[in-house]
Amino acid sequence: MDAGYDFSRPSQPFLPGAKFVNVAIAAGIGADPYVYFWGTGPLENIHKELSAKESPIYLARMPASAIGTPGREGRPAQIEYLHGLGEGESPNWVESEGEAVPLFHDVTLRKGTLEK
Repeated sequence: MDAGYDFSRPSQPFLPGAKFVNVAIAAGIGADPYVYFWGTGPLENIHKELSAKESPIYLARMPASAIGTPGREGRPAQIEYLHGLGEGESPNWVESEGEAVPLFHDVTLRKGTLEK
C-alpha cells in the first residue's frame, strides 16, 4: 500500500470549508526546504457551480522531506496553512486548514475613492 498523499481524487466528499480541492504545487527556490500548495475550494452551496477563478486562493506548505509521510486524519504530515502576516510582515503558519485565510481580498472601489 502506498503511504503517499493522493491529490488525484478524494476518498470522501469534500467537507464543508475545504480550501484545497483544486491544487497547484511548486518547490521552494534555492535552499528553501518547503513545497508550496496553492488551493481553491468548492462552494459552500454544493448546488451552485463556481469556477476556480472565482474561488479564493489559499496557500499551504510542507517540508519536501515530509512528502510521502502519512499524517493524522488522512492529511499530509507537517502541512501548514497561511493564516496571515504577523509582525514585520512575516507569514503566520497554522496546522488547521480551517484557519487558512485567502491570499487576496477583492476590494470594490467606488468612483472618487482614489482621488486626493
